Amino acid sequence: MKAPSHCPTCGAKTVEYRHNLSKGLAGALIALHEAGGKFNVNELPLTHNQKANFQKLRYWELVEKTDRPDGSHIGGWWEITGHGSDFLLGFSIQKHVWTYRGNPIRTEGEYVTIEDLSAGYKYRPQYAEEAQPRLL
Repeated sequence: MKAPSHCPTCGAKTVEYRHNLSKGLAGALIALHEAGGKFNVNELPLTHNQKANFQKLRYWELVEKTDRPDGSHIGGWWEITGHGSDFLLGFSIQKHVWTYRGNPIRTEGEYVTIEDLSAGYKYRPQYAEEAQPRLL
């Protein structure tokens, strides 16, 4: 028997949703990093889809809401977390996260890196590691 999808008492949805860490979300994280790591998502050069789904990056703890640099509480400001910085440096995370009422409850699936999702994006330290002296 299928479990009910609504609470019999209050009628609220009682379903879990599976989210995929996609190339678009990875691109949005990269755009935030390139803007300095703390920025208003509405001012980032993102596609409509990236802006509409940006908040999903918090499910993996890659970003968090923040105040504006002047301390005011105007919405739309996000910053990269330490976990998000690690991900940009090449650390892997699980590709899928399940949420219940907007809160992450578990992750699953293969482990992926930013490079797996962004078709070769490299963070500055990776370029430095690959640098070779030029022979003259």
